[in-house]
Amino acid sequence: MHQFESQILLGYKTRIEIYLKIVVLSMLSALFFTGCGHNTEAPVSVKILAVNDFHGYLLPEKQLVMSLPDPDGGADVRVNVGGAAYLASLVRQTRAQSPNTLFVGVGDFVGGSPALSTWTTGEATIEAMNLIGLEVSAVGNHEFDRGKAELKRLQNGGCAKGEPTSSAQEFSCARTGAFEGARFPYLAANVIDHDTGKSLFPATFVRRVGSVSVGFIGLTLRDTPQSTRGAQGLTFLDEVSTIREHAARLKQEGVEAVVVLLHEGGSTSTSSLRDQTCAGLAGPIKSIVSSLPPTVDVVLSAHTHYDYLCEINGILLSQAGSYGRMATEINLSIRPGRGVTSRSGKTVPIINDLTATTPKGYSILSPDPQVSRLVEFYDQLTRPLRTRALGFINSNILRTDIDGAGQVVSSGTRIDVADHPIGRVFADALLAMPVPDGQTADVAFINPGGLRNYLPMLEGGKVDYETLFGVAPFGDALYRVEMTGESLIRLLEQQWEAPNCTGKRYKGICGRVLQPSHSLTYTWTFSPEGQGKASGTGKMIDLDSVRIHGKPLVLDAIYKVVTVEFLAVYGGDFFTAFTNQRLSLQNIAATDMDALQAYLSRYTANSPLTPPPSRIRCVEKFSGKACEIPVL
Repeated sequence: MHQFESQILLGYKTRIEIYLKIVVLSMLSALFFTGCGHNTEAPVSVKILAVNDFHGYLLPEKQLVMSLPDPDGGADVRVNVGGAAYLASLVRQTRAQSPNTLFVGVGDFVGGSPALSTWTTGEATIEAMNLIGLEVSAVGNHEFDRGKAELKRLQNGGCAKGEPTSSAQEFSCARTGAFEGARFPYLAANVIDHDTGKSLFPATFVRRVGSVSVGFIGLTLRDTPQSTRGAQGLTFLDEVSTIREHAARLKQEGVEAVVVLLHEGGSTSTSSLRDQTCAGLAGPIKSIVSSLPPTVDVVLSAHTHYDYLCEINGILLSQAGSYGRMATEINLSIRPGRGVTSRSGKTVPIINDLTATTPKGYSILSPDPQVSRLVEFYDQLTRPLRTRALGFINSNILRTDIDGAGQVVSSGTRIDVADHPIGRVFADALLAMPVPDGQTADVAFINPGGLRNYLPMLEGGKVDYETLFGVAPFGDALYRVEMTGESLIRLLEQQWEAPNCTGKRYKGICGRVLQPSHSLTYTWTFSPEGQGKASGTGKMIDLDSVRIHGKPLVLDAIYKVVTVEFLAVYGGDFFTAFTNQRLSLQNIAATDMDALQAYLSRYTANSPLTPPPSRIRCVEKFSGKACEIPVL
């Protein structure tokens, strides 16, 4: 080859190399700018409306009220809140203003419900949520009250077993002859079914909103077996490790926002309507959220019925009270490919038209017509049974509750460390219930979680089935347990030991006080250093003060105790002395409602029922003064 030809070929080779470099650089540049274009897409605004612990409160109830602060500094204004038709209006209005609105739940839509929902086996509530357009919900502990098979039926559809007869007080498939089940998916990331070895329901749910994806992780509290009698055949896993696992997976799959629906909560000393600091936050939710990775953006919590809203370690945390009185509104700005760039929230009261006036900035909702017709059908179906008279009272028999910053009212968040008038009546009814062998019991107990409402005085002092059922909606079987006096002291100490001191607090006092019958009186001592000590070291009881039927407790004597199945059989709410230290166990072939009906009928045959006095006295260790717990 001539030198001239070699130079020509070399020139061609050089130009080809240059050309290839230009092509490669152009391609890389295109890829780079395409990626930048993706990352600079406009953020997507997503709104999440969340409710928790609805508990089948389909109708607007007069006792469901809350205090709203006056923005001008005036006195608080009391408003009526709640009702499925009004919740539907709030969701509809929000979606009209913000099309990217997702309506979600955090568990306990059913269970512990008024008769209207309970007698329809929860179907009325599920159908209402279908109409409102619930997107997804975590399971709550009370979703398991009737066992996993019944919960699966609520998800998948089908009529409840047995015929829908009024004598059974259940109306399954009553509206159309069929029940389609929930149109929304239940999530149960930490609930393992022993039959399959897998989670009972899906762990996560991903919703595409425009050009971004929002991933939801749904789970319930690890201690669900201690808070319901229907958790057999299931294992409940640790919340933090479960959330970490699924949050990492969702991020790997390209989900931009991770929202946790966790049916677990805590307590605060103020309302989210007053501040967004979660002042005095206590309970399991605090440590759970503090242990979560930054891949989690929002935690919507539940279970304790408090309302709070704040940010912990960059994670937005909220809970929206209970019974559909309010909703949490979360606002997210999500950038495609990058994630959440800003988050904020507020609590929205669901103000119904039983309200006369509202403070500036709040408005009264009108009922949604479609949901109103559904609720009206079930209301008329069950009303004849619900409104029959059972007895009479001469004043409201209250449950000690707090509303917002601590005002004692007739409804709201239950104070678990208090001795309630309605708890005294309930326990007295259990004590008076005849047992098969004719022997009388020495003492009776009901757990505070078994008291779902107070007993309002209706026209003429009448007590109807519906209001009494609202106090005790679980239909728990009654048992007689034999225990020694020493075991009874052990039982009372468990009221303030570690497992029962991790949840709700009131003025710094934690615990879960069993409501006793009039036959038991005692004094307990509050000391900050004694709160939540390990089992056996509480020593909160003044032994010399304990009296049964007016006589000092004898440690080696045997006492007969009547209580509900949840406590006697399962040792629920961590009262393991019932199961570990009992001498005998006998089913007395009656339920808690049987006992309440019989007691009310007998007691009011001659005169109305009067709220009974307190049986428990609390004193402060160093001052000897009475504790700051409301006594009604």
